[in-house]
Amino acid sequence: MREYLYSTSKTKCVAHATGFFTNIAESSVFFIKYAQRLPSWVHSKVGKALLGKDGSFHLLCFPTARAWSLGYCLILACGAARAAPPVKNWFNDPFIQVRNRIASCPAPLGPFATEAEMKQQAHSRIERGTSCWLAKQCAKPNAYMYDADIAADLRRRFAQSRRFANASLWLTVQRRFVYVEGCIRSRNAAAGIEAFIKRTPDVQLVIANITVGSGKPNYAVMPER
Repeated sequence: MREYLYSTSKTKCVAHATGFFTNIAESSVFFIKYAQRLPSWVHSKVGKALLGKDGSFHLLCFPTARAWSLGYCLILACGAARAAPPVKNWFNDPFIQVRNRIASCPAPLGPFATEAEMKQQAHSRIERGTSCWLAKQCAKPNAYMYDADIAADLRRRFAQSRRFANASLWLTVQRRFVYVEGCIRSRNAAAGIEAFIKRTPDVQLVIANITVGSGKPNYAVMPER
């Protein structure tokens, strides 16, 4: 008996096989850590493998005789075989929490990104940052140079105000844009938040992406550690 362990941060799946999986007729699903371990007949008419572009294994379903006779095929998914790459605030964009009333509200991803995403963003950030000055809309040579002062002013204003108390809110400041993400108890709880933030000096645009209650967020969330 050989054992193959497939694991992620959330789930572990174990598949057992004997010899060359001669008992395939009795089993419908096998999970294996790497696609390279799959025998060649997996890609034949016996089964179908769904593989990631990086060669990682996602899920495998064997339409066995029994499965076909019952008219179904059992599929179990356990996520990606390789752990997700770490995320980091590579450019040190201001990212602050200004309200924390709803404990179950998931923290947004904000300015955090993988190294690959950072490399993709690097060139466009240079262009977007200087375009403000070239268009004579910024006194400073780069729009990102305003962000730290904007975030400090917003932190102070939220601390001095009782507005938007029934919420958990995070702010990301990038090139004078302020992104508001989080959860509110009701729609009325966030009434006027965009206007409140827009009154902060040097803020060019406010983008609110807020979920009512603590349901599934409509923004990208921070990965579990």
